[in-house]
Amino acid sequence: MFRSRAPAADAGSSSSSTSAAPLIASEGAPAAAVWPSPEVRSMLKVAGIILTEASLSIGLNFYNSFLLRNVPGFKFPVIYTAVHMVTSFLGSTVLIVFFGAATVSFAQMRESLLRIALLALLRVASITTNNWSLEYIDLTLNKVIKASAPVFTVALSVLWERKVYSARKIAALGVLALGTMLSCLSRDASAESFTGVVLALVSAAVGGSSLVVSAMLLGRGSGAPPRPHHPPPTPQPLPRAASPPPPSARAGLGPVALLFYFSPIQTAVLGALIPFTELAKFVEWAKGENLGSAIGYILVGALLSFGFNIMGFILVKNTSSVTAAMLGNLKIVIVIVFAA
Repeated sequence: MFRSRAPAADAGSSSSSTSAAPLIASEGAPAAAVWPSPEVRSMLKVAGIILTEASLSIGLNFYNSFLLRNVPGFKFPVIYTAVHMVTSFLGSTVLIVFFGAATVSFAQMRESLLRIALLALLRVASITTNNWSLEYIDLTLNKVIKASAPVFTVALSVLWERKVYSARKIAALGVLALGTMLSCLSRDASAESFTGVVLALVSAAVGGSSLVVSAMLLGRGSGAPPRPHHPPPTPQPLPRAASPPPPSARAGLGPVALLFYFSPIQTAVLGALIPFTELAKFVEWAKGENLGSAIGYILVGALLSFGFNIMGFILVKNTSSVTAAMLGNLKIVIVIVFAA
């Protein structure tokens, strides 16, 4: 019995002595550098997100132009966008059910329902006013005015997200705003042109606002906007027994979950507009073989839109609303250059 313990003790002592040697030897050696470092991996991740989102956005722009050229008479942006939203809902459902890409619940949706509904309304308003403005001004002026969206994004992020920007960024936005004003003043000052400019500015404003609301839903903001009927409470130390805030309050919604919640609401809003805007013309156009020949084109555009929508939310989640707005300007320049 005692003899059986001795080998074990010897084995333990010998293993400890052998394992101590490399520890002593490596005590003064520098730790091996890990490559790529966490900072580099983070930069590569963001760069990949930006390139993917930009590629899908630019590709969708050119594909929509291709669709309008190859499907005669198809000029129904509200119906087309509604199809995109239905596809986004179905796609996000597949990602959630079959791939576990997000966890969704009625409680989570109810907690953010007002902001999700606001996001849907802002997106619909941006699409509607943008298309409406093109009846009065040309596409180039429309794009120049829409490039002012970061100005509105910054203003709202200061008010709602409590963000502070450096003087350099404010100066850059001032130059952008000045260029937009000069472009508007250099055009014909007719009543129709003025109407188109105002509509394009409204589209830029609500589009920039939608990015801020997206950032807040995705947890990128520094806090919710204050409620006017409730003054901010005096900060007090939490008791030790206080429960932690819910996950959605700490990290916001995920991109897939937000798309899942958001797309049905925007589809409903667009569906309410269709009878008053495009339904009669669409029914007339769809007679005969027009709809059958266009279904394939429409579905391809819907799939591209699904990828663009989800990558747009991923971009805001990993950067900020202002970064997304500024990248939107870069995409506008690329589209104009390649389309020229």
